[in-house]
Amino acid sequence: MRLSVALAVSTVLPFAVACSSYADTSAKQVEKDVKAAMSGLKSVHLGGEVEQDGTKLELDLSLNTDGDCTGSIGLGTMGKLDLIRVDGASFVRPDEAFWTASGAGAVAKAAKGKWIGGEDAFGGMAGQICDLDGMLDDINSDDDSYGKVSEAEPIDGKDVVKVAFTTTDDSKGTLYVLSDDPHYVVKADVGDEGSITFSEFDEPVEPKAPAKNQVIDASKLG
Repeated sequence: MRLSVALAVSTVLPFAVACSSYADTSAKQVEKDVKAAMSGLKSVHLGGEVEQDGTKLELDLSLNTDGDCTGSIGLGTMGKLDLIRVDGASFVRPDEAFWTASGAGAVAKAAKGKWIGGEDAFGGMAGQICDLDGMLDDINSDDDSYGKVSEAEPIDGKDVVKVAFTTTDDSKGTLYVLSDDPHYVVKADVGDEGSITFSEFDEPVEPKAPAKNQVIDASKLG
């Protein structure tokens, strides 16, 4: 009898453990887990689309906490900007569609196909966008409140849960968080404002500066 009971317990126990779900975790614990995981990041890839000032931005960026990054930002009908930031130096390369849409005339002719270098290039865009520390500070702040936690469909073959959140300005969205430790955010959905995906956690980001003959100093463009 004892053997039968032991056998029954040993059979049922793994099933019970397997049925345990991260979706049963409290919102407060998920928030704690997310902050612990994301605060330790050294690099990440950002993708997706977000709307800003009526323009849909398409993100494809790899960045690290040293301030280095590489990738591009699509500006819809305004074209696309390639970005590089390395060792504190910023470079932006607009595509032909951007120069055509900007109507920049002589400047566009001189700069077409070239990288625009300098901290003032495009209002310091590269420095702002490549600020991974700032982005992680936003994620790890206490400004957002976490709500209901529930199961979600896997993302890229990995189990995730979704958790509702509300920002201080009452914007609502959903975070998709890896069920396994480390509990990284793999997607942030903010409804009509778009969504951002996070991937390639802690993979090396090692951009190289463009060749000097391919760079125009932003301060000389007038």
